[in-house]
Amino acid sequence: MQYREDIVAACKDAANAHPNDIEAAVKQAFDKIRKARNYAEFVDQLAFEAVRNCVYDCRHTANVQLRRQNGNYGGPAKVESSKSQSVQSVSAFLYAYFIAGRTLGTILGEELPAIADSEEKRAEGHRFNANLCRALASLVSEGKTVQQCVNPRKLKRIWDSVT
Repeated sequence: MQYREDIVAACKDAANAHPNDIEAAVKQAFDKIRKARNYAEFVDQLAFEAVRNCVYDCRHTANVQLRRQNGNYGGPAKVESSKSQSVQSVSAFLYAYFIAGRTLGTILGEELPAIADSEEKRAEGHRFNANLCRALASLVSEGKTVQQCVNPRKLKRIWDSVT
């Protein structure tokens, strides 16, 4: 969603004023935005985007459930960190990276698995969908549907090869 410049400026100012307190930043930005011109139009855009996100979440949940039922679901992420002195010194600034509404350096260890799961689920779904579409693209003619061009047995083989 593209936001107006005044909305983005209010959020940026608040984020900079409260880098480790998301609630304070949100309150500051919200207080300023509430007084902005065309506030009702902005609220309508947000509501529409919230409904869109809910639809995406519902589709994602159904897709994950279907993949699990077929025994085709990815495992946990494999993360390997380097112990190089130069990499450590260069990456020190990364603690300021924002994820899950916080700076990375302030996230507690017990919060990391849930954040990772949330991010990974979303990414896995998008990756699977992209690979499936690429595999089907050469088989489905313009103006035709997948169901018209790919029989169920072939679709199952493609599905299994993508996962």
